[in-house]
Amino acid sequence: MGPWGGIGGQACRIMVEPVCLNSITIRSGKTLLAIAFSYSDKHGKPHHAGPWGANGGQLIGSSFHTILLGPSEHLIQISGTVDMNIEHSTDVITSITFTTNMSVYGPFGTREGLPFRSKLVSNGSIVGFFVRAMCLIDAIGIYVKPEREPMEKQGLITKTGPWGGYNGYLYDVDVSPRRLVSVVVRCSEIVLGRSEYLKEISGTVGPSPHPDIVMSLLFVTNIGSYGPFGGGGGTTFCSPELKNGSIIGFFAHAGQNVDAIGVYVDAIKEKESTHFGYEPKDNPMLAVNELGEYKHCTNPARRSGWRRSTPRKKSPLRSLAHAEMAALANDAHRHADCVGAVARAYGSSWQA
Repeated sequence: MGPWGGIGGQACRIMVEPVCLNSITIRSGKTLLAIAFSYSDKHGKPHHAGPWGANGGQLIGSSFHTILLGPSEHLIQISGTVDMNIEHSTDVITSITFTTNMSVYGPFGTREGLPFRSKLVSNGSIVGFFVRAMCLIDAIGIYVKPEREPMEKQGLITKTGPWGGYNGYLYDVDVSPRRLVSVVVRCSEIVLGRSEYLKEISGTVGPSPHPDIVMSLLFVTNIGSYGPFGGGGGTTFCSPELKNGSIIGFFAHAGQNVDAIGVYVDAIKEKESTHFGYEPKDNPMLAVNELGEYKHCTNPARRSGWRRSTPRKKSPLRSLAHAEMAALANDAHRHADCVGAVARAYGSSWQA
């Protein structure tokens, strides 16, 4: 959407499609001087854009602000003002305000001139920005990622499994899951990133002193793998490989051990990969080109079990906590790392 503002400056855009906005960093004084932001792509890889706009001595006397978005927080609107800059004889962004589903940040700059406001995003979120900039931010526009319909309405949530024995009590979720946030196994916790999702589980089933139980588990996401947890041994199993969709929850049979485990799968088709690479005439700030197919790394241990150079003592998987369905209360440490990388990218030119 957009841009809003003047026609001066040079076009600044990102080259990889954004999926999740993580942080925004701006410099402001009498006008909006510069902007940078961090985001994740569809494969969970972090990216940093900017800083675009003023640098060096132009930043003297300006204010530095960083907005860290929480794990369940997303940007739904930007607003601000546009006015003529006498020094540059062109319209520029004089102030800007960021509105999320949880809070309002700003205004940054001086509220002078004509107001502008992006359309309120009620079914999706703003995931990035493009601008025209030179010494100031002349114009700004936004990238919007539409949100898919609630999974309950789509009827695309399916249960797969379970794998394991037949003893133990059945444990299941009471509310239809929408997104897997974390998994706790024994004393270990796997916290998924904002753009990370579970694609597969595999493991082994073997006899204990009594019937078959789950002996070990491995979790594979779009970014990496976690585990195996447990001692291994027994017959290997693997959930169906998901080219479209993700695992969003679990159900299990359990007593003293986890006797069997199954998964909830959201089979929504993934969007094709796109990137921003050229500037069409109808909108010189935004364009989309198709990229080739992205190939995930495969796990060689997925179907053949695991081999260790030094065998470990076999011990059954004792417990598995159900996936947490609420958003994480705080993962500021992850965002702080992203912002630290952005700040390092700014260099000395960002020092007031």
